[in-house]
Amino acid sequence: MAPPSNENKWKNIKKIKQALKTTPVLVSLDTGRIKGKALERFIELGSTGGVDIFRIHTTTNDITDMQRAIGAVTKTGKHAEVTIVHSETLNVDLLTDLGKSFKDHGCQSLCLSDPTGILYPQKTTELLDQLKKTVGLPISLCFSSPYGLAETAYCSAASFGVESLYCVLSPIAGRDSLPQTKTIVTALAGTDWSTNLKTEAIDEAARHFEPGSARGPRAYDVVVSGSLYHVTVRPSGVGAEIIPAAQAQAHSSLTVAKPAPAKASAPATIRKIKTRPVSPRPAEKQTTGGTKNVRSTMEGTILDILVKEGDAVERGTKLLILEAMKMQNQVMSPVSGTVAKILVKAGETVKDGQNLITLAI
Repeated sequence: MAPPSNENKWKNIKKIKQALKTTPVLVSLDTGRIKGKALERFIELGSTGGVDIFRIHTTTNDITDMQRAIGAVTKTGKHAEVTIVHSETLNVDLLTDLGKSFKDHGCQSLCLSDPTGILYPQKTTELLDQLKKTVGLPISLCFSSPYGLAETAYCSAASFGVESLYCVLSPIAGRDSLPQTKTIVTALAGTDWSTNLKTEAIDEAARHFEPGSARGPRAYDVVVSGSLYHVTVRPSGVGAEIIPAAQAQAHSSLTVAKPAPAKASAPATIRKIKTRPVSPRPAEKQTTGGTKNVRSTMEGTILDILVKEGDAVERGTKLLILEAMKMQNQVMSPVSGTVAKILVKAGETVKDGQNLITLAI
């Protein structure tokens, strides 16, 4: 059932904050959807309403969209965490350049996000190694799990020194969502990176999100061996009540215990940090006197072309926006040079590996 339209959401967050006590409350803030004074007002209300961490993100990693949010969060004294959204169009060096830029604008931690679930463990630790060496901020991971890679990447990242892992309860985990909290907690139990969370408590919280649990108890009429019974079935863990029909007539109503309020899930925080060296992938060497084709790394649609022929570009310059799997991906220049020829146009569908732009270098 949808909440009443006049319900005060910030009061609800305050109640959650009171119940969580020592656990920080985090909200995800998409600066591509909320801008200007509305953005600042949202942060102001959130900071006084119990929010401790604002995880700031936009699908295009555009610092111009996030800069205002970082400043507004910093002004309130709350924690500004900026998300770097990984895609196949970004290599290790470009991602670390983004991390340094976000740090320069005042963020206090980074979140590496993989909404497509394609980052495997070795690549994840490679990115963490570069980010920690060049940026030096605490890092959390927020990986979708459509292929099962996120769980293995999380465990590798824990042993490598990541500070936090974002997880969800089992009824809403997997596919386009995040890994299960219980899976990660169990995998890390008994190691130097144990979360010390109790799996029994996780199971109890998960039951409140199981299908049907929000609908409360249900009543049924059941015939057993010729006798009619009224059966009231409550959510898992509460129990059922079965009474004969004749006896039920004397009970105009049944008292039903309400399920306990749902507990919000929180990122599994790693207590002990250890690191080990990983040889990063060498940066692409800049050559001169030739051309280089910028290729698509996935099938998608060209939304916008951000340069024109003859423009001088640096490594990391945004060339165009490619939409794939409902995500807007920035295609950036891998080298410095000049735009010699644009091979596609806005609205065109391109294939994986197709040449998009030719650069003179």
